[in-house]
Amino acid sequence: MRKKHLLSIITMVAVIVFFVNLSHALVGIEVNPPSQAVDTPVYITIVVAVGEDAPSANRCNVLVKFGDGGTVINAGKCEVISGACMIRTKHTYRAAGTYTIRAFSEKKCSYNIGRPVSATVSILPKYPRPLLEPQPRKKPRY
Repeated sequence: MRKKHLLSIITMVAVIVFFVNLSHALVGIEVNPPSQAVDTPVYITIVVAVGEDAPSANRCNVLVKFGDGGTVINAGKCEVISGACMIRTKHTYRAAGTYTIRAFSEKKCSYNIGRPVSATVSILPKYPRPLLEPQPRKKPRY
């Protein structure tokens, strides 16, 4: 299932590059797995479509904000392969909740790679709480 999802993103990138003469643009983010337990890493793939001006994609860093109040990280520059580039990173969340991951180009870059893209991830408690508290057993009276 995950491979099919990544394949659909790559296909979408190819269609965009073919029909629209883009120099390059952020296309999407895949979070794997889309839900994870606290203190377990999630893996993030950022997809950038690259058109005729492929070398320009190598000029801008892609920044990622994980939505948990942490700092913005520099995920690096694109490595262009067959009309698309994929930047991979990972992040570990320390608290349960739903977070929005955003990817965007650095503002100081003169060659902006388009609008920010985002995806959400659900972080679950590490040890789920039991639904019912165990009750002490009473001794039967005879």
